Amino acid sequence: MNATSPLNLRAVNLGDTAAKCAIRDRLGERYGTLGVPFAGDATGSANRNRLNANDHIIIAATSDTVTGSASLRCLTGHRDHAASFGVMEADVWQRKGGGTALVAALIDLADIWLGLRRNKLNMFAENRPNTAFYRKFGLVPKTQLTAYALRDDALSVTLLTAWL
Repeated sequence: MNATSPLNLRAVNLGDTAAKCAIRDRLGERYGTLGVPFAGDATGSANRNRLNANDHIIIAATSDTVTGSASLRCLTGHRDHAASFGVMEADVWQRKGGGTALVAALIDLADIWLGLRRNKLNMFAENRPNTAFYRKFGLVPKTQLTAYALRDDALSVTLLTAWL
């Protein structure tokens, strides 16, 4: 793997499931998220099979390596103006511009193409690097959710963040 290769953004395809699961299962990536360990190909395939027209996934990749992904799940009914999103990037690729490109692409998709007005992300409150990263896009904490998610055998505080 060459961490200096140019990255391209593209739509997800069926062959990306294993690479996405491998990224998600790395401790450095997963620890700062609400994901659980050992979510292998079966979980990835089940998630892929639940995708519908309201789900949008963008892949960051070099010519031969998936380096990260971003997802936007549009809500329906009386919440069709809103979406939830998530971004993950392989540890070795972090701080090289891929995450910034993925979030910028999500914002463009949400704002310009889908006309969404509220986009939310939950993250652990102590995840300061992620909080700082998302703040540069205007994503700010809106509220704290006490005892929201289990991590390290303790219920943790999570931030509900959003850009409007």
